[in-house]
Amino acid sequence: MRFLNCVVVGLLLALPAAGPDPPVVIYASLGHSVTLPCGGEPSRDVGWIFKQRGRSQWYLVAKLQAGALSPGRGFQGRVQSFHGEKPGNYSIAISPVVYTYLGIYQCQYTDGTFISDVTLDILVPSHVSVAMGMSVSLSCYASIGSGASAVDLDILWKKGEKLVYQHYNNIITYGPGFENRVSLSPELALLGNNSLTVNKTQFSDGGQYQCFFNTPKENGYPDSVSLTVTVPSHVSVAMGMSVSLPCYASIGGGASAVDLDILWKKGEKLVYQLYNNIITYGPGFENRVSLSPELALLGNNSLTVNKTQFSDEGEYQCFFNTPRENGYPDSVTLTVT
Repeated sequence: MRFLNCVVVGLLLALPAAGPDPPVVIYASLGHSVTLPCGGEPSRDVGWIFKQRGRSQWYLVAKLQAGALSPGRGFQGRVQSFHGEKPGNYSIAISPVVYTYLGIYQCQYTDGTFISDVTLDILVPSHVSVAMGMSVSLSCYASIGSGASAVDLDILWKKGEKLVYQHYNNIITYGPGFENRVSLSPELALLGNNSLTVNKTQFSDGGQYQCFFNTPKENGYPDSVSLTVTVPSHVSVAMGMSVSLPCYASIGGGASAVDLDILWKKGEKLVYQLYNNIITYGPGFENRVSLSPELALLGNNSLTVNKTQFSDEGEYQCFFNTPRENGYPDSVTLTVT
């Protein structure tokens, strides 16, 4: 009997003592929901605290006391508790996730006893797509020192090597072609959100963008954002009205109107041709179709069809250069109602 007691005691000593959960790393997409896990003794008062990575100050996320959840400043209306679903489940859900929530979270009893540790990483899209003519936000986030004011902001957006937007010493400078079409919020920038809004997007806006802050320049996060501007491949028009059939192409720098070589076809039939500064119309399209040589030199070969007829319905294709290259989109379908 004494031997059995020794065995039981030995087994008990060999069992691991209950302790805090190991650290967890969780990834969440910007604007989505995330659940931060925490499990402990049932019917306890619990608090969640948080600090941004690289910072020392802790902030209250939420406190669960006597079954009532009280969110901390900045988390109001964004935190949900699961304590009512299962005893001892002190996990919380945060929605929607913003970039400033990036950091380390701790779940602990209100007496200060540590329960669990969660590191939250925020995933920011590095590629965005937008329909031509619509607005789009290009994400960029940065660590801004507390106590900064609008006059301290030093933010630069570039597309390749070209200036898009600069905010420096409270002065805004636009890059060519972006005048009054791009903007950011100084209020959000002071919170680390340097995202740029591009309005009335054009096909030529597509490409790689980078955001920088401070002097000397530091990269924002993500390092770069790729923007794709999509063009409709189907358009509809009421009979008798005008319609634009989109087509875009890469035109070499230094070209002039005499260099333009643009061909529009409907099926196998000629619609419009501009070559050596001479315009040729297809049968039935005489003086009803046109394009702008000025815009074509910028890569916009879109064709305007006036006084549309039911017979105009069908699939159109745009070509440029010799030998022929397809414009974008490859083809456009026109419906006349």
